[in-house]
Amino acid sequence: MITLKEAKEWLRIFEDDEDNLIDSLIKSSVAIIKSATGVSIGYINQCNDEGIKSLYSMIQKILITDLYYEKDKENRALLSLYIQLEATYLRMKNNES
Repeated sequence: MITLKEAKEWLRIFEDDEDNLIDSLIKSSVAIIKSATGVSIGYINQCNDEGIKSLYSMIQKILITDLYYEKDKENRALLSLYIQLEATYLRMKNNES
């Protein structure tokens, strides 16, 4: 999960007056990603694959940006990233079995 500092740097926000909002967007992004892909933050934290961790972080950043700036628009890039993360997760889960 990205940190408040990382999210603020990504959004280019330098003041602290929106920290609570951004923190709630970070938490919401975790829930939205889990709902869209089945991938939990617990799985990401335990995962040894830096590629999947990087993909998860990028999805969080794009999702947080959308939630912060583009509340009503569909983001096709984000949908594609969801599909990639879900496919990678399912492949890795199948390999564990």
